[in-house]
Amino acid sequence: MQNQHHSKFTVRNESFVCCHCALPVQPLRKGCRNHCPKCFHSLHVDVFPGDRLNQCQGLLQPIRYEYLGRNGVDIVFKCQKCHQESKNKAALDDPCQPDDFDELLGLNKNG
Repeated sequence: MQNQHHSKFTVRNESFVCCHCALPVQPLRKGCRNHCPKCFHSLHVDVFPGDRLNQCQGLLQPIRYEYLGRNGVDIVFKCQKCHQESKNKAALDDPCQPDDFDELLGLNKNG
């Protein structure tokens, strides 16, 4: 388990099982993954990325994506428990387990 703290960002790049669809999720080659690459769901566990200090623990549902040009794509989540919105970069170019591009495009059709 990687765990390095940089100001308000704690590096955690761990495997996990998706809380929504039960997919085994592998760590990213570059960066840190906080969501399932298949259904994009996550858990509201962080106050600042990687700290695991959030008391909420609610399900983060993907609600849309935002295209950032050369900076990639952000997935926007809404917590089903406290209703806070948050964002995380899509991992479309991960060589081992990339985010599902077709599923990502479908997010904006549903919202």
